[in-house]
Amino acid sequence: MEALYRKSLVIRAETAREMGAAKASNLMSVDVNAVVVTIKAIHEVWTALVMTGLGLYLIYATIGISFVCPTPTMRRWC
Repeated sequence: MEALYRKSLVIRAETAREMGAAKASNLMSVDVNAVVVTIKAIHEVWTALVMTGLGLYLIYATIGISFVCPTPTMRRWC
């Protein structure tokens, strides 16, 4: 985010007059929002994997290996 802010400060005066401050600010906020959404999605993926692993471990610790085949209807596959 700091790099985007610095880039917006370094643009030429001519470009700033043509583009306007509002447009530059809007472009910067859109870029920052895209970065935030991407980081949030990445964190959701790894936390989902950790939570799934932890949940499976807790079930295994409670009932043992039988958590792999939880219902009698699945006996033909287990």
